Amino acid sequence: MTRVDATRNLAILKAFALVLLPMAACTVTTTDKGSGSAGADSGGSGGDVSSGGSPSDGGSSAAGRAGSQPSGAGAAQGGMAGTAEAGAAGTVEAGMGGTAEAGMAGTAGSAGSGPEPGCIRSVNSEVVVRGDGLAVHEGPPEKVVIDAASGTMNTPLADVVAVQQQAYASCAIVKGGRVACWQNDAAKGNLYGQLGNGSLNPAALYRASPVLTAADTPLTKVVSLASGWNSNATCAVTSDGKLWCWGALNWIVNNGTQLYSPYAQTVMGPDGQSPLTGVIQATVAYEQGCALVGGSPNTVWCWGTALTGELGQGDTKNHQYPVQVPSLTNPSKVVLSYGGYYAGYNYATACALDGGAVECWGTNNNGATGSSGANPVLAPTLVTTSTGSVLRGIVDLIEGQNGFAVLRNDATIWTWGAPAGNTAYAKAYGVPNVSQVAWAGGGGLPIRYLTTDGVYHSAMSVIDVNCGSFD
Repeated sequence: MTRVDATRNLAILKAFALVLLPMAACTVTTTDKGSGSAGADSGGSGGDVSSGGSPSDGGSSAAGRAGSQPSGAGAAQGGMAGTAEAGAAGTVEAGMGGTAEAGMAGTAGSAGSGPEPGCIRSVNSEVVVRGDGLAVHEGPPEKVVIDAASGTMNTPLADVVAVQQQAYASCAIVKGGRVACWQNDAAKGNLYGQLGNGSLNPAALYRASPVLTAADTPLTKVVSLASGWNSNATCAVTSDGKLWCWGALNWIVNNGTQLYSPYAQTVMGPDGQSPLTGVIQATVAYEQGCALVGGSPNTVWCWGTALTGELGQGDTKNHQYPVQVPSLTNPSKVVLSYGGYYAGYNYATACALDGGAVECWGTNNNGATGSSGANPVLAPTLVTTSTGSVLRGIVDLIEGQNGFAVLRNDATIWTWGAPAGNTAYAKAYGVPNVSQVAWAGGGGLPIRYLTTDGVYHSAMSVIDVNCGSFD
């Protein structure tokens, strides 16, 4: 894969230094902006499911595969990674530096005045992970994620490594490789068991509880969370290469029969008898799942419904268990985007980052496959530009609704489908110096991204994130 040269990477890493601040409990003080020096620790380099490195490069197991983003900004799917729990850097999704579990180390900043963008470690949709390991939903008003296990109403969830926002709930990997989830929506946030805490009962908003595999048995050794903004299921990859999912698992594990699981369950492999193994990254939609499985080369496997060819098999046949997507030569990431509802099915579009280009298949509503061909597109097809040339130099791939965005190695964003005005080809978004794309756009939520100066953007507007202390 094309990579940014080391000199440029280092310069941008310095520009995007994270700020670490002391944590105290309670309410966000939106006017207090902290400042401070970035941590000195940096992790070992390696490949990444987002940056296209091979699974044998850097770190161990499923976690240490992350190379830097083109700007090294510690993006949600990038960062500089080491091993899952003992390496010199974050997890696959953790960002750079510190220990594998704690993220970036550094000197605490002193309180200051004026905006201080550098406290943002990463963003996923509307959830920000600060450099001090706190998760904050963007405002106004900002909402700090609270640790329900603390027994108090004002103790923030600490040591957050990475987050993933789902349809009505969100989850975070926390120190030690465990997962905690919280409701974003009072009515539907745990209607399907999305919290994974053993209950289908609703909980207070933004109060995170541990994900369990059985009563009093937390899910552990998690190295990444599956993408899936439009899903009512959440999945997590563990360091042994297994995929665990909870929530609405009708098609994710149960072949279409209703299953709302408040406990995490393993996804079965192609034989239907043993767990899927070797997983290094995954993605889920309402009725489909796909996983990147490590190998020489990596492979992509999908399962669930295929009304519009979402499984990439050249047909519309559903599959209960994973089937390999053919013709991909060097895949490093796979992502699903919600495509709509028809004839009793929720359909989707899948795209894979493959050797610096992107190939898509499934529903082509709004141009979501990035090609002007038929609808649906039943097999992987290269995303092209308006001139018909293949879009190349891609280092990360992010879903939206009915469309996608990519981050190129020149630190620019390109989009297609609904986020690009329903275009059936990729076009430049027109913003330079981008370090991470957090959401491609759609579903009432504009595109979200970070620039190399650490500033968080919604479309062309800046979102001000509190970098200060808590009262």
